[in-house]
Amino acid sequence: MSTPVNIKGPSGELAAVEEGALVVSTLPVPAYSEQILSLPYANFLTIDGEGVIDDLTVVGSLANPVIAEVKAEAGADIYITEIKVIIAATVGGNGMALSQFGGINGGVTNGFVPFFSNKGDRLQVSERPLYTNLDFIRIGDAPALGADDTAFRVKGAKNSTGYAYLPVWDMRALSSGNGVRLSAGSKQSFGVEIRDDITSLDGFEVLAVGFRRFV
Repeated sequence: MSTPVNIKGPSGELAAVEEGALVVSTLPVPAYSEQILSLPYANFLTIDGEGVIDDLTVVGSLANPVIAEVKAEAGADIYITEIKVIIAATVGGNGMALSQFGGINGGVTNGFVPFFSNKGDRLQVSERPLYTNLDFIRIGDAPALGADDTAFRVKGAKNSTGYAYLPVWDMRALSSGNGVRLSAGSKQSFGVEIRDDITSLDGFEVLAVGFRRFV
């Protein structure tokens, strides 16, 4: 059983239908009648969650993890569409390897735990902690930058002699398509638990990118 429906345009004309499909045109810009304002969003995960301390080369442990996060804001929904990471270290020889974390041989012991938090209740994003440079890269979709043992690795990100991996996570592919939403005025956050001593690295930064949708 079907119910006939007539869809009319602003001038009263019937919408065009071909082979059972509604014919529409996609606007390259938001409609002039759009009442909801959206603006770009980019914020580092920080230890205080307020955008101040973004140097994450800290001493964490399993018993006392260091929490770095971005929090919901009062006046706008935040949609995180990408997570961009820098893992930088100065390592002798041929530089960092995928099996390390930074230049820590074998990776870290306790691992990093990405999470979504709602009113203090945390949902772990990955099934298991992340221990190595490769673990961070596998979640993302960034293309290889080099070949063989230099794949995904760049030189000079933090200093002229150091190396870095630059994983990028597409949160739209890992969610419903709009990314991770932090609802306006809520107690929600997106973050990572750091559960090891990573002070030997030149840098560990996590940048959340997306857009604000004002409500």
